[in-house]
Amino acid sequence: MGKIRVLKKSIKFTVRSKRRFIVFLLIFAIVSSFVTFFINDIDTLQTDLYLEQKGLILNQRNEFSVFNNQSTRLLNEILDIKASGGLEAVENYAVSRYADLDAGLRIFSLDVKNPWMNADVNPSLIQQGKYPSTANEIMVPTGSFYFKSTSNNVAIKSDIVVGQVLEFFDGTDLIELTVVGTFDTSKMTQINVDVKEKLWIFLHDTTYDSMLDLYNIDEDASYTYSMSFVVPGLILSETTYQAINDLNDGIKVILSENNTDSYGIWASQAEFLPLEDSVKKATNTLVSLGFAVIGGIILSIMLSYLISRFRRREIAVLKALGYSNGSVRTTLVGEVLTTSISGFFVGMTLVQGILFYTSDFKFDNLLRWVAFLASFGIIVLITLPGIFLISRKILGVSPSEAFRDK
Repeated sequence: MGKIRVLKKSIKFTVRSKRRFIVFLLIFAIVSSFVTFFINDIDTLQTDLYLEQKGLILNQRNEFSVFNNQSTRLLNEILDIKASGGLEAVENYAVSRYADLDAGLRIFSLDVKNPWMNADVNPSLIQQGKYPSTANEIMVPTGSFYFKSTSNNVAIKSDIVVGQVLEFFDGTDLIELTVVGTFDTSKMTQINVDVKEKLWIFLHDTTYDSMLDLYNIDEDASYTYSMSFVVPGLILSETTYQAINDLNDGIKVILSENNTDSYGIWASQAEFLPLEDSVKKATNTLVSLGFAVIGGIILSIMLSYLISRFRRREIAVLKALGYSNGSVRTTLVGEVLTTSISGFFVGMTLVQGILFYTSDFKFDNLLRWVAFLASFGIIVLITLPGIFLISRKILGVSPSEAFRDK
């Protein structure tokens, strides 16, 4: 039987019972919405809450308490211990630095390859534009008036906006930086300075070094306000959280055995990391997703049962006309998939609309494609039990039933 003909028959079967099709489409849309929201929450654990779930942050105690050369010394000590097998938990790390170039200008370094490893300035805080991705892109705080820099290198006449180009020139070298994003500073906890007092610029690590050179500032004389560490492993894995504890204990030992002249003054490591809260948050999300999936499976079985029951005479007619079991199965499976996938896209439209509305109409906070594909895959898998039920029911239908009286 031709595939196109079978497909047409499947679509015809699907829309024939309009009331049942619409009801199940809406129910699948609701299930898809719940599945997608929970998948999005799990995706958030590896973005917004990345450090909370798989790592820890070492913060300076207060401003100007850790020179960059001191944090470098501490980091090297940690990596040396790792190399000798002592702190195998270190998988990835990022160092966040800052320096005052003059009385009105402060720059911060960003590891743009690992944007989620800076808890104070990560992509979720972007208000307009996007997070920097290249060496000439920068972001600045939003909603603040910036005073003119006291040096002759830069002049700021008004609030900085996305798309504006800042030029820094020392008479010989020129650095041009394009503002690609503005962000919310209210969640920053480590740098306790009124943003209105200075022009704050967040830029790529390499550009940070170039700006220090432009202003003739020794790189070792700049400051570090945090170091972030991420451990290997999966969320909810006992090994992952044990690795975080081991890393935390190892860093505390290093700091306790040395004076502040060597490594600077860091905030005391918490005696108890909030791992239980992190595990509870992830567990609740996974359990909710599990219930949504179970509900979807029940829905798929119900739909398949109704199809196999009310299409029984039609199945017999198709077999009497020469349709093979495979062709009939394809037709009915197509009906299940058409209903579920149509419901999925209706649910996706609903979810994207809600996310767009709750994010103040910012496209950057919409569902990521990874979460979209994962949700689609789950919805397809949900239909498999129903497809199996249809396959079993089809084999039991005899062509002779087409000639029986109703």
